[in-house]
Amino acid sequence: VDVTVAGLFGPDPVTCSRNVVIKPDKSLEDALKHAPYDVVIMPGGGLGAKNLAESNEVKKILQAQEERNGLIAAICAGMLRVYSRLALKFFI
Repeated sequence: VDVTVAGLFGPDPVTCSRNVVIKPDKSLEDALKHAPYDVVIMPGGGLGAKNLAESNEVKKILQAQEERNGLIAAICAGMLRVYSRLALKFFI
């Protein structure tokens, strides 16, 4: 299984709300160049969900997934903000 971890603000490490540090493989902008993906999994959390909801890159990748009936998965209810802002038709 090939997995790409993309960072919203580039490939720099991200510290999550529970002090977990994630090191993205690439920026989300770079990840968009390699789309489509079989599944796009969106993380949850308060501030993270706010940042994702305000991102044009997130909008692009989720809309592309939806247009091709690709899978979109979300972790945590905080992602409802992202989906409602983008007016996506479905989510898993």
